[in-house]
Amino acid sequence: MGGIVWELDPRFAPADGESTARPGPRLGTLTTTPWDHPGPVGVPTPMALTYTRRGEPAHLTPDNVDLLPREARTFHVSLAHFMDHLGPDHVGNMPGGGRRYFGCRPTCMLVTARDPLTFDQDAKQSNTDAHTFVASPTGTTKITTDDYARWIEAIQPDAFVALADESPSWRDGVALKKTKQASARTEKWLARLLEKTKESPTRPSVFASLQGGADVRERRACAEGIVERHGTQLAGFAIGSVGAGETPGEHRQSLLRASIEPTPWDKPRYVAGLGAPLDVLDALESGVDLVESSFCHQCTTQGYALTFPVKPPPTTNGAGGLKKRKRCDGKDGNERHERVAEDEERVAEDGEEEDANRRLLTGGDAFKSNMWALAYRADKRPLLPGCKCYTCERYMRAYVHHLLQCHEMTAAVLLDIHNYFHFNKFMEATREAIGAGTFAEFAAFHRERAARMDGDDET
Repeated sequence: MGGIVWELDPRFAPADGESTARPGPRLGTLTTTPWDHPGPVGVPTPMALTYTRRGEPAHLTPDNVDLLPREARTFHVSLAHFMDHLGPDHVGNMPGGGRRYFGCRPTCMLVTARDPLTFDQDAKQSNTDAHTFVASPTGTTKITTDDYARWIEAIQPDAFVALADESPSWRDGVALKKTKQASARTEKWLARLLEKTKESPTRPSVFASLQGGADVRERRACAEGIVERHGTQLAGFAIGSVGAGETPGEHRQSLLRASIEPTPWDKPRYVAGLGAPLDVLDALESGVDLVESSFCHQCTTQGYALTFPVKPPPTTNGAGGLKKRKRCDGKDGNERHERVAEDEERVAEDGEEEDANRRLLTGGDAFKSNMWALAYRADKRPLLPGCKCYTCERYMRAYVHHLLQCHEMTAAVLLDIHNYFHFNKFMEATREAIGAGTFAEFAAFHRERAARMDGDDET
């Protein structure tokens, strides 16, 4: 092992004579050297790190993970899940090293103190220069930089996000003095952890946490200071304190841009707490490279299956126009192909509308269907028609509904396989759109579809 290496696709690098890359979504490759692999493993970005509980996907065994796309072996690991019950020696003393503690054999592990699902800035006690409090599934836990460094040494991740004093990002009720104090404390802890881990035999890469709360100027100042004083020692940057109650839309986008713009173009950016599809699109538009997929775990635990289309229908091209068709004589059949495309589009819209009405009546929405609903008790279709995942190719909605009603744990396994598979296909579609230069149309399709199906015309 030896940390991570990230390379930006040359198409998105700065032009000759320019010092910064153009803003917006971009492509890259993240490379690691797993302990159980003969050579380096590269995965494309943007991608979603698989959400884990104590270092493993909550409902999946190693053979289940084998059924997912290879990007699903990049894990997000929250230290808070370990600290409630175990000490670092429990993991670190594993024969062969702490990395062997994890049975699913991740190709990349990014360790953070934050759990995207249980993170609550209102629930924790006040931080001091000596420690912070992190939320876990069982409460809050105090952690110091020494504790954090010991856990990093025990778990042997490829990379970790430095400990941070997360400052709230909602607009009202947070004093700027407190926000500045949190930024200064975060940088101080970063310096300590860089010093403590620089001699580590596993040489994990370090991501700095960029704070600044809801103040755009403070966010920019925090990022500029960390880049200036520690930039050469860092492998990437984590945009902190978002996805925790701030207003989506322009407010959130301004916070992301303020943190990202001062960072070097040749290093990856990661954000936690923005795992839902529309939030992911917002993050990628701002230049984020790594997100996490806690949204999939949340859907699974609530009995939802992801059922949204990963890309626009084939009757339109990337710019929203009609897909070209050829007549049998080789000439463009404009009238014919327009008529056929219109018919196909109308059929697709009718089916989508029917399915949308059913989802809304059964507790679903534009992105997911509620498999607990009695409407699915005799439904012989797969969770998502056309999906190539293990679950959809072998089981029907009625069976998953039956398992949920019986409180059978296999329901969570089948839903998790499908949800992670589908979400990774969504991320693959985002990369295709970015590469083709059609990401704006891709994002507009998903936003417009969500607004139409959820009945929110203002979105």
